[in-house]
Amino acid sequence: DEDEKVREAAMEVYTRRVYRTYEIPKLEVEDIDGRLSCSFEFQFADVPSADRVTRNGFFSVVKDAGNFASELPDVLNAMASKISGDASANGPINVLQVGALTGEASVEEIEAALDANKDALSMLGMRTVSVLIPQGSKDPSYYSFPQCDGFKEDPLRRGMRPTFHHLLELNRLTDNYDLERIPAVGRNVQIYVGSEKTARRNAGQVVFVRGITHTPGLTTLSGARRTLLQGLDELERAQSNAKVNLQSSSRIYLHSLPEVEGSSAEEVAAEFDVVIDKLKSRLAQRLLKLNVDEIEAKVRVKSTDENGNPMVVPVRLIASSMEGEWLKTAAYVERPDPVTGVTREFCIIGDDKDAVCVLDPYDGANILQTKRAIARRVGSTYAYDFLGLLEVGLIQEWDTYLSGLSGDATTPANLFEAQELLEGDDGELVLGKREIGTNKVGMVAWVVIMKTPEYPEGREVVFIANDVTVQSGSFGVPED
Repeated sequence: DEDEKVREAAMEVYTRRVYRTYEIPKLEVEDIDGRLSCSFEFQFADVPSADRVTRNGFFSVVKDAGNFASELPDVLNAMASKISGDASANGPINVLQVGALTGEASVEEIEAALDANKDALSMLGMRTVSVLIPQGSKDPSYYSFPQCDGFKEDPLRRGMRPTFHHLLELNRLTDNYDLERIPAVGRNVQIYVGSEKTARRNAGQVVFVRGITHTPGLTTLSGARRTLLQGLDELERAQSNAKVNLQSSSRIYLHSLPEVEGSSAEEVAAEFDVVIDKLKSRLAQRLLKLNVDEIEAKVRVKSTDENGNPMVVPVRLIASSMEGEWLKTAAYVERPDPVTGVTREFCIIGDDKDAVCVLDPYDGANILQTKRAIARRVGSTYAYDFLGLLEVGLIQEWDTYLSGLSGDATTPANLFEAQELLEGDDGELVLGKREIGTNKVGMVAWVVIMKTPEYPEGREVVFIANDVTVQSGSFGVPED
């Protein structure tokens, strides 16, 4: 636009939107040596104010991308003039964005220019350099050059806005998986095929659907259903890709950027439990068909720190089959690092959890995931997952029953309880529990108490299943 004020406003709006999840205590847009530039300070909003580290950002627009190498030293000098004190005192924490109005520049040319100015980048405490190259009427191309890779382009971040990598938490995935991106339809969604970093043969494959949303209401039934359906649609399209095998485990992650007001972390977690139970009952068939083993949502709850200053509490809501039960819910309050923003601890929400905090990277396949993959490969369902499906069916029965009643009737508590029948030392069967996936016999059984609409006080039922992951489901003397 020819209007200077419009250009300045556009740059400010862009910067504030890209850094929406941060506190921006200072932002200034001005013309520096003929380049429209934006200098700003930013902090992680989900860290107590006393612990926050101020980082510096600089965004400069050059006329021609082909002049990137010649203009980079002047851009770096302009950035240095806006930072008071030692820019590298806290390590590589600052960011630079360079956008072009016209022209082209190859990744190799940009990398060569950054390498020639590596000392200046280090003195500025540079963590990431992002470059925007125009593509006519299409969205610009985004390229990211992180300091941890020696300012070489990270192909995983190509096409992403500068903060997108952090919002999608891709660094958590790359700890245990080699990732390959495949096409997605949604503009705010990325799909990755992950192969475990392991030496064993036939390592498990996981399809990761990860996205952000600017729409509030993720923890409501309508908002969660709409968002989950979008994720399932993306998964369905991904399964038509030749790089995805039909037995792949699928995991969906969504980061909701609008802040939740008027609710505590505990209330959000309780609401999530109710919503997930309803979604499981309504979408069970599709969740099973697409091999969805985990659904994660990260929401930002408005709160205050211990000094009464406003802050955001990140809450992670998970429905996971990783520990055995089908899409069992859990909720955590996160404690991020004030410098990197990467979560250091996940503290479990719940009265009976005793405030346990864990470090939770994405682990590679455990015995349960391996057994699920085996069952799927032969066109079956892992035996222990039937318990979750029975509970889902029971919830669905109650929803149907209550919808035909008038009044305030509600679903009973402790709707579904199961204990496994185990063989004791004397060879007799006894009720008990054991770690799922540790059975050595191909027949498993449970005594289940189900509160049905016909028997709301509960009825006892015995379920027996053949575990196809033990000796291919064959029968021998132990099974007999």
